[in-house]
Amino acid sequence: MSDGDESKDFARTGGDVLRRQWYVACHEHDLKHAPIARTVLGCPLALFRDGRTVVALSDCCPHRNAPLSAGRVIEGCLQCPYHGWRFDANGRCVVRPGVNQATTQETIVKSFRTMVQDGAVWVCLNHDPEGQPPRRPWSADPSFGSFRWSDSVDASFADAMENLLDGTHTPFVHSGLVRSQGKSQVFSVIVRVRDNMAEAEYLNEGKQAGWISRLFERNRSSSFGRFIPPCLAELEYTSTRGTEFVLNSYFTPIDSNQLQVHSAIYLRRSLIPMFLKRMLVTPFFRRVLRQDQHILRLQQQNIRRHDGPHFQSWEGDLLRGWIDTWLRTGELPQSDQEYRLDLNL
Repeated sequence: MSDGDESKDFARTGGDVLRRQWYVACHEHDLKHAPIARTVLGCPLALFRDGRTVVALSDCCPHRNAPLSAGRVIEGCLQCPYHGWRFDANGRCVVRPGVNQATTQETIVKSFRTMVQDGAVWVCLNHDPEGQPPRRPWSADPSFGSFRWSDSVDASFADAMENLLDGTHTPFVHSGLVRSQGKSQVFSVIVRVRDNMAEAEYLNEGKQAGWISRLFERNRSSSFGRFIPPCLAELEYTSTRGTEFVLNSYFTPIDSNQLQVHSAIYLRRSLIPMFLKRMLVTPFFRRVLRQDQHILRLQQQNIRRHDGPHFQSWEGDLLRGWIDTWLRTGELPQSDQEYRLDLNL
């Protein structure tokens, strides 16, 4: 795909809106002493710590175009692995070794805005970003422990976001793990838009028919699926004690057809140590992720075979319309309106 085609595709899928937002480039613990490479919305980045903060530069030395992410951090600057040119946090070349009588020449690598929040490194490609990254209460709540991981999916932004928040695919893609074919349950869902999020609240569901719910949940009071712009899909499960489990997945577009997914799971603390909970829970959620990656890959391949998407939506697509609305306009219309459906899954 040419650069022009890529730009057109981003525009078709919400690129104008997406480029003004903050995205998770990595978990904070991923970035130690050495620089790392990441790609956000088709832009290759080199991330490093300069001793005070996290820096994001274009991952290309202007001299001979070697990747700066393959270099070293020296005295708070990023050193190119090819000829040793060094760039500071603003992208200025401050060292060019080799010629004592070299002429003064201003050389600058493009830099990007960054911030560290709740264990994640955020990047915005636009120097005038819209707002701040979304902040959820779980990371600051001492009654919850957490663990994190990152992975990737091959899909458009909207298709990947919808997949995590969609309940109607679970008896088929995740049969036996999340819900089970032949063991359907009847319950209700309320869909609303509030506080700059689109939310589906599931009522009277009890435990799901799959093994994950049966092994790890108390009797469920309610659950929530939320699209929180620009990039967060959130699942929250509650019992009579309150919130028991939260999955926060931050979707960072690598290009128009691939995303990095940075996830954090929050579990209410108990007598079971968090490291043991992680050992027990992780294999199940990894399996669910692999199943989603597989069905999304099949979907995207078939979309390309048929020259683009030709979707037919229905009432069970609870949040996709709001995701598409935000991608088109950059806003979620604030409204007191909500609607209720009965589901049989």
